[in-house]
Amino acid sequence: EPSDPCENFFDYNVSFVGHVVPSSYRSLFDEKRIQDFIDGALKIKCGDFAASLHDHVDCFSKSAAEILGDKEDREIIRIAYSQWLRTQLKNQSLQFRGWLLEHADIGQLTIFGGDPAYLHGVDRDIKIDRPGIFYSPATHDLQKTKEIFRQSRININITSLQFDHAVVNRFHDVTMSGGLCLTEPLPGLSELTSAYDDISFRTISDLEDRVKYFSRPENLRQRTALIKMLQKDINQKSGYPMILKFILSAIKSLG
Repeated sequence: EPSDPCENFFDYNVSFVGHVVPSSYRSLFDEKRIQDFIDGALKIKCGDFAASLHDHVDCFSKSAAEILGDKEDREIIRIAYSQWLRTQLKNQSLQFRGWLLEHADIGQLTIFGGDPAYLHGVDRDIKIDRPGIFYSPATHDLQKTKEIFRQSRININITSLQFDHAVVNRFHDVTMSGGLCLTEPLPGLSELTSAYDDISFRTISDLEDRVKYFSRPENLRQRTALIKMLQKDINQKSGYPMILKFILSAIKSLG
């Protein structure tokens, strides 16, 4: 059920709830070809957060499949190799998020969670060292998380790098909690809401402009109306019943 947006006395200015590490904390590959692939993908994404990496992955996978296995196995090898490359991209997501948050001039930012080392029993807590960035512990309490989303003027979502299309659950969670979520304009966003342009950013400059705009007191009513519109769109176009209907329809189409 949708919660009403907060209209005054916000606890946080800008929030990021999730895992992120500094951009300098990168693991490098011994094989130059793979490292060049990763660097190329990051260059594409840093230039346009909405950019698809499909062609970059597909081209590299096809060239690799040409020299692996027998001719009749190449398509299977290409698919498997593509999935492996997507995993390597996913593993760069935390550093990519760090790079974005390090460079964005968005005022005071509170990160909830940050370094995911605690999930693996590792005693480590590396943080982005930038004025205006504050850290709070990760929370696994549903009600508290909803309040963080609702009590933040702006919430930022930075989608993991393996996705070219998805609107991840975080966007739905923030919106239905009564918060405003800024995210990348991946294709699925325009399918979900006609207001996708108001809440999306392709570049750091776009993100800065959106944050500044929705932080102004005179735009608070517009912010509230926008959140309620997004909640309506999510209720009408998303949710588990619709996912189930889509899956059953796809199965039925197979005969």
